Amino acid sequence: MTSAAVPAPERLRIEVQGAVQGVGFRPFVYRLATELGLAGWVINDTRGVFIEVEGPRAVLEHFLARLPAESPPRAQIQSLTHTWLSPAGYAGFEIRASAESGARIALVLPDIATCPACLAEVFNPADRRHRYPFTNCTNCGPRFSIIQALPYDRPNTTMSRFTMCPACQREYTNPLDRRFHAQPNACPICGPTLALYEKSPGDNEARSVSATAMPQPDRWRVTCEGDEALRRAAAALRAGHIVAVKGLGGVSPHGRCPERPGDPAPAGTQAPPRQTLCPDGARPGPGPCYLRGVP
Repeated sequence: MTSAAVPAPERLRIEVQGAVQGVGFRPFVYRLATELGLAGWVINDTRGVFIEVEGPRAVLEHFLARLPAESPPRAQIQSLTHTWLSPAGYAGFEIRASAESGARIALVLPDIATCPACLAEVFNPADRRHRYPFTNCTNCGPRFSIIQALPYDRPNTTMSRFTMCPACQREYTNPLDRRFHAQPNACPICGPTLALYEKSPGDNEARSVSATAMPQPDRWRVTCEGDEALRRAAAALRAGHIVAVKGLGGVSPHGRCPERPGDPAPAGTQAPPRQTLCPDGARPGPGPCYLRGVP
């Protein structure tokens, strides 16, 4: 009695173009390949995502069919091309270091609003990211505002200066974690924090600021950081002040609007507010205090 012949392995080379970086596409490919028992690798390159995977042809065809059908919800595949090759003898599947040569045509997504899972952590007092404003994962968080070069990898973003703590590193390297290869991954221990800047005491005179005015950071002082900065900024808004918030994409003024017709407007909104200069030389913004993220 003879045993059934084992199908000869083949190799499949796949190139995916579109908005496929910063959406958890490589972790998705990793999990799909390992689920099907396939070997090979996946990388980001300057054009998109590049995959080589090998195994029995029937399984590879199944992989090829599921790849676009089950891709991450934020992914936008514009083209998917594949080539059949002879096997290379890969052992296991891995996410390899990105390739940085070639035409830079990969699409970069805009910043993505915080997902429900991350929001649940932010509002959970028992979670290590409780009230941490920079909480993110592969499904949400900054993308366009932090990228400095393609391909989209942490060393090519403004997060490169933040070294992940052991807990964040474990999430980043765990294929079963939703932060597996989440490039902006951070927490209160290792990530950016908030700082509240206020005008120096006695510096209340009106000032006109021209487009060429030099920044004068000595006119500002950091009064608190972290969660206290957020609480005091919120208190300032409730008191009718204007707070300039430096987000990932720039500076915007925030104020409390009248709750009912006839209610008094917040202080400083009846007339053009005085102009103040942000401490890092960003564009002028109105208001007595300034909230920004800092290392």
